[in-house]
Amino acid sequence: MEGKVFDYDQVITHSTIFHADDVFGVAMCRLINPNIEIIRTLDVEEQLRRSEIISKKPLVFDIGLGEYDHHQEGKALRTDGTPYCGFGLLWRDFGYLLCPDNDAWEKVDRTLVLSIDKADNGIAQNMLSASIKVMNPNWNSKESESISFHRAMNVAMILLKSHIDHANAVSAARDEVLSNYFGGEVLVLNRYLPYADVVQQDARLKDVLFVVYPSQRGGWNVQTIPKDPGSFVNRMDFPKDWLGHEDPERGIYFAHTANFLIACHTKDQAIRVAKEAVEAGVQGYQVAYSI
Repeated sequence: MEGKVFDYDQVITHSTIFHADDVFGVAMCRLINPNIEIIRTLDVEEQLRRSEIISKKPLVFDIGLGEYDHHQEGKALRTDGTPYCGFGLLWRDFGYLLCPDNDAWEKVDRTLVLSIDKADNGIAQNMLSASIKVMNPNWNSKESESISFHRAMNVAMILLKSHIDHANAVSAARDEVLSNYFGGEVLVLNRYLPYADVVQQDARLKDVLFVVYPSQRGGWNVQTIPKDPGSFVNRMDFPKDWLGHEDPERGIYFAHTANFLIACHTKDQAIRVAKEAVEAGVQGYQVAYSI
C-alpha cells in the first residue's frame, strides 16, 4: 500500500485533558520516529511560529482545524460513514510505515483504530478509550497533567506495537497456511500458525470448516472457523453431544462447551474427529448453515 511521506521533526497536539485519539496519535508518531519532539499546546499558531524560527517541520493533529483535525465541518469519513478522528487520519496516511502489508494494515485498522474513531466521535464507547480517559489526573491529584499524559502514551505505544506486531505476524504466516491446504473441509497445520484471518478472508479456503493443529499444551486441537472476523457463529459446529466431556473412544480429552475447540491426544485422532464433525454437519446434525 502507499501513503504519504513522514518527515516530521515535531508532533503537535492539544494540551489539557487527553483522550485515546491524541494519546494513540502521538504514540504512533513516536513508533515511526523515536526521536520526534512531542509538543502539547492550546496555541498552535504561536507554536508554529516557534517551530519556523528553529527550522522544525511540525505535524499538527487533533487541533488547529488542519488536515489531521476532525473538529470541523466537512470532516473526512470512512467508506462506512464513520468520521475519522485525528489518530484515524494519521493511521490512514502513515500506517503503512508500520504495517507495509495491506492485510496487516487493515487488521489494525479494523481491530483498533476504528473503535477509537467511533469513541472520539461519540458513536460508540469502548473499554480502551475509557481506560485512557481515566488516566487523566483526578480533581484531587497532585500529579502534573504532563506526567499523566506521558504515562498514557507509553501504555498506548505498548498496545499499538502489540497490535502491529500481531498483524504483521499474521500476514507473514499467510503463505505457509495456504501451502498446507490441499483441498477439502479440513485444514491440517503441522505447527501452530495464526490461520483465522487467512481462512476467513481468502477465497481459496472458503470450503474449510475445521482446522487441526498441534496444541501448545500438548496433543492436537480441532477448531471451528467463525463465519466472519469476531463472530461467534461458526461455518459449522461440532455435534452438541460431543461437548463438555471426554470421549476416549475418539481420543477426545477436552471439548469446550462453547462449541469452538476440541482437544485430542494425537494428530490422527484430531483429523478423524474433524472429518466426523464434517460428516455430521453435512447430514444436518447441529450445522450452523448449509454448505
